[in-house]
Amino acid sequence: MKRSQSNYFNMAKATCEVFAGNGNVWQGEPLIVEGVTNLTDLCAKINREATMQQQNETKGHTANKEQERTLLEDRTFRIGGRLKVYAQKTGDKVTAAQVAFSRSSLDELSLNKLLTAARSVAESATRLLPSLAAYKVTQTDVDELKRSIDTTEGLNAHRDAVKGERTENTSHLVILFSELRKELKLMDTQVEAYIDDEEFLRTYFITRRIHDVKGGSAKKVTGDK
Repeated sequence: MKRSQSNYFNMAKATCEVFAGNGNVWQGEPLIVEGVTNLTDLCAKINREATMQQQNETKGHTANKEQERTLLEDRTFRIGGRLKVYAQKTGDKVTAAQVAFSRSSLDELSLNKLLTAARSVAESATRLLPSLAAYKVTQTDVDELKRSIDTTEGLNAHRDAVKGERTENTSHLVILFSELRKELKLMDTQVEAYIDDEEFLRTYFITRRIHDVKGGSAKKVTGDK
């Protein structure tokens, strides 16, 4: 939730509290009863959506993904470097072409291209494994690389899913705040039309002016900013 939305939401909740503490003033007016119900419901929906938006914050997921990516690069480079030695000593040009990368070039690859490079290294190592003992490439090394590939891919997919959900939460909040503004403007008109209690009117419009209403007397509202 943006700061402007948060400020507006606080004002709306305070307005609901004004109604909650002065039921004897408005509960005999059906239109205001309906309006209070609508405002309370909208505030509850905004609170739920904002909570979900916070829960779907992507920073932690991005950090996890980047940490796992670094580990994947390290494992790909280590095994790839040993395969490069094997390829040069045995004249295996196919393997040499598959591991023709530096540590810095891995870092510059997109995630999808890095995953492709890592899979190529894992497949080559698996194919050559019986011959790689002298080059310090073991089945455990290959298994760790494969697990790192799966983990990195999974974290990326999860992070993208969370990002999508957060974007949806943000979109829903925009719609809900638009509805809230309309409901509060309608409530301003209804309060002026149906309530004559000066103390309530003063409290109500002071609360609304915290963020939304500008100028005017206690029973005169000039609209949202």
